[in-house]
Amino acid sequence: MGAYALIPARSGSKGLLNKNILPIDGHPLIAYSIAFARKLAVERIIVSTDSEEYRGIALRYGAECPFLRGAEASGDLAQESEILADLTAKLPLHSVPLPDIWIWLKPVNPFRSIAAVEA
Repeated sequence: MGAYALIPARSGSKGLLNKNILPIDGHPLIAYSIAFARKLAVERIIVSTDSEEYRGIALRYGAECPFLRGAEASGDLAQESEILADLTAKLPLHSVPLPDIWIWLKPVNPFRSIAAVEA
């Protein structure tokens, strides 16, 4: 299938409310990960979120968000494995085939390099 960029963006941040969509230089933080993903050799950019607001922002900046993340993958203690299980179960239900490779791009790191991701 190829590779998809995955941007996990849960809305329930405790330390800094809505940190994934806080504006930085006129754009929400998540927008920088979406823009970065466009520079990679990926077939799709998928945002996994539990928030309609976050979903709307992701779509506006050109990512896909076919569904909202389930409760098991959205809690304070949710692990990457729960997020991937949620995607594995639900993407095919939305006519999105699963990729061979997930490239995990956390929205709180807007200053990554392409070389670091490719390595």
